[in-house]
Amino acid sequence: MSVLDFIPTICALTGTKVPATFQVDGYDRSEILLGRIKGNTNHMYWYYPNKPLPGKTENISPVLAVRSGKWKFLMEADGSNQQLYNLEKDHRETKNVFKEEKKITQQLYLRLITWYQQNVKDNKS
Repeated sequence: MSVLDFIPTICALTGTKVPATFQVDGYDRSEILLGRIKGNTNHMYWYYPNKPLPGKTENISPVLAVRSGKWKFLMEADGSNQQLYNLEKDHRETKNVFKEEKKITQQLYLRLITWYQQNVKDNKS
């Protein structure tokens, strides 16, 4: 669950509607909190253009990412620096398995690049 999910989840749990003027980026996760379903049933995408301070290179990662079940796939907007992590086995993201898991890498690459082109590419601030 992400902080983006708080408003839609709280609204669902309290039986209220998200205000029409509020743009919701998260998902209603109330079914997970109530124990009716387990885990994430949606893909979660993000665009994070890192701009670290000079000399501060820690925590720099590719600008695009998608989370899909146990997998987290990251890459730059031009498709370079591809990284795939199995978060069930490697929650610290230390072993990049994109070369070993070619099928899942390709599937998540296509999902992520499509999402980027439809939602971010021409709308970057």
